[in-house]
Amino acid sequence: MPEEGSIKRILIDITAPTDMELNFIAKELLSLEGIKKVKIKVDEVEEDIKHLSVEILGNDLQPEKIEDKILELGLALHGIDELEVEK
Repeated sequence: MPEEGSIKRILIDITAPTDMELNFIAKELLSLEGIKKVKIKVDEVEEDIKHLSVEILGNDLQPEKIEDKILELGLALHGIDELEVEK
């Protein structure tokens, strides 16, 4: 049976309300098991939303748990732009 790799890095595209603090989003994501670092870049700001690129680093990341947390926070997930897996 082949050895499985684990997800070490995910880059996602989300939108958030303009009044939601980036620090709040980062800390909420960091609360998930396996996440060691969260980096958020603001790509664009519109009237009442901002488009964000969120880079998540860690060990054995679980995309479905990350998606659940994003939706729980009231954010919109537009997709996974990059994914990195290591053995």
